[in-house]
Amino acid sequence: YDGLGGQLLFAHLHHGGYLHWTDNRLVIEWERVAEGVEALWTLVRELYHSGIDRSKLGQWIAAHDLVASLVPPAEGSRWSRERRDLPEVEEPKQLVDLVKDDEFPLSLFYTQLAPKLQPALAGRPGRRRDVAVEVA
Repeated sequence: YDGLGGQLLFAHLHHGGYLHWTDNRLVIEWERVAEGVEALWTLVRELYHSGIDRSKLGQWIAAHDLVASLVPPAEGSRWSRERRDLPEVEEPKQLVDLVKDDEFPLSLFYTQLAPKLQPALAGRPGRRRDVAVEVA
């Protein structure tokens, strides 16, 4: 979960009612989770396939907007829809430098859950015990 993909999946499942995080308790509707994952997959697939109709920059903006619809971007993000202020440049790759190092910061869910998961994750066979879950 500590990566953007995990945050995106959790947010989509949470917003769609496939799982619930209430009073520090996570309840997963296992019989519906696959449906939620497939719905997210469909959104990503549609983004990918519609990219042929956009410029490179347009596709990057559409991708940022898709992620931002579920995971709030960092305060002050120049890529966020509400504050999008991208200068005109010759090469779109220059705009990547405007992405914040922590463009989509970890949510409160992760910062509360990580310490609780640490003992269970550390004791699993096949897991490296020297890898710690970092909570900033």
